[in-house]
Amino acid sequence: MEEDVQYTSVVFKKKPTPQTANTEDIQTIYSDLAIKPYSATSAPAPNNNTVVNKKPEPVPAQTALIVFLVLLLLGSIAALSYFAVSLTTRSSENKRLSSQISLLRSSTELLKQENVKFKGQTAELQNLTHNLSRQRDQLNWTLQVIMSYSQFPVSNFCPQKQCRQCLDGWIHFENSCYLFYKPKPWKTWGQSQSYCKEQNPISDLVVIGSLQEQEFIHDQIDKYFDIFHGYWIGLSQQDNRWVWVDGQTDSLGFWMKTDLGPSGPKALVIPEQNLTTSWDPAQNRMENRFICESRALTID
Repeated sequence: MEEDVQYTSVVFKKKPTPQTANTEDIQTIYSDLAIKPYSATSAPAPNNNTVVNKKPEPVPAQTALIVFLVLLLLGSIAALSYFAVSLTTRSSENKRLSSQISLLRSSTELLKQENVKFKGQTAELQNLTHNLSRQRDQLNWTLQVIMSYSQFPVSNFCPQKQCRQCLDGWIHFENSCYLFYKPKPWKTWGQSQSYCKEQNPISDLVVIGSLQEQEFIHDQIDKYFDIFHGYWIGLSQQDNRWVWVDGQTDSLGFWMKTDLGPSGPKALVIPEQNLTTSWDPAQNRMENRFICESRALTID
């Protein structure tokens, strides 16, 4: 066990001498060293004459730590201030960007509305152009019809100053007018072609150019007299080819599978037959009903 070192101070006073009569008493301190066992309760009472030890100065490492902490605190404060300013700046920038975005959205919506309006106007212009083109074609068609006559029969096409597409008794289909001749006396193929020209200078025996036209004719004709009779159409045989009265070679070939009678160079369409197998080659001398066709007068 460690031992406590205790110092005892003894003061001796000398009698003043003449040499020291006017001076302060000189105190001589002797220290007597005494060693006794350490005891927590044996500490001497404080003494006015006890010499008090000085407080040790701070260690340099502690000072450096304190300085570091102060600097760290100041840096943190500065950083927080910087971030606060940055956040304020960013907030202002965000508000500005939000305002610009709202403006862009408004502009985009306005452009969309203008685009829809522009598309609508474009569609209207396209419809107008289409209607004008159709009217131009119709006028050209009407002019061609009129020019086909040496003297245009205005009274027949436009009675009471109201023009019609077809003459009385003719049936309109697509761009043509059709006359289904039925009364007696019936006529040969040549007589039928002449009659069509007499009724209308721009008409001929019918020229069938499509399945739709064939179906239209098939629905208009009916059976009469016997199974050998039908309606003359504008198809005749020339140089082993079947040619229409307008000079076109036939490409449809809606012929019957078997001939009804003696074959000939002219063509009949027979009622009550299959739609695509109803033509029959016949002799020109045979008398039948017939079908005339002319271009319609366009008045729309």
